[in-house]
This record gives sequence, C-alpha cells and structure tokens, in this order.
Amino acid sequence: MIKKFLTIQCEVLLSNLLTHYSNTAYMKKAKINNLDTVPEVIWDLWYSPFSASFVTIKRSDIKALNADTFQILKMLIWLKYKFFIEFSKL
Repeated sequence: MIKKFLTIQCEVLLSNLLTHYSNTAYMKKAKINNLDTVPEVIWDLWYSPFSASFVTIKRSDIKALNADTFQILKMLIWLKYKFFIEFSKL
C-alpha cells in the first residue's frame, strides 16, 4: 500500500519536473533559442550521471519491483528544490 503511494508520488513529481524544468522550459523562461548559455549548475541537474538528475532518475527505476521509492522521492524533492532555486535566478 505505501509502496504504491510512493510510486505514484514519484511519478507525479517526475512528470512535474520534466514539464516545468526541462530544457524546453528553460528556453521559454530564459527567452533563448539554443542551449549554448545554460549555466553549468542547470546542465548538471539535467544530465549529470554522478548526482540526482534526469539521467539518473528514470520512470523505469521508479516502477522497478525492487525500487527504493522513498529514496527516489527524496532525490526528486531535492532536484525540484535545486531547479526552483536556479530557475528563480532567470
């Protein structure tokens, strides 16, 4: 029961992050046409293989039977916080 709840929360939060903090969302908010001037901090939040990012947190990871959904949810919350801080600077 708790596992299913956490899985749903992770999926909703990941969808929210992808909608509001993706590279397309960045281009709209920054009013730019390419990603040449993206700050390294934001680039790492999108693509870093070493910390929480869109690369390291995938839907398939959330839905895996042995997934630690609590840990994934914590990483997603941290990721949302970091994106909020960085996008607020725009």
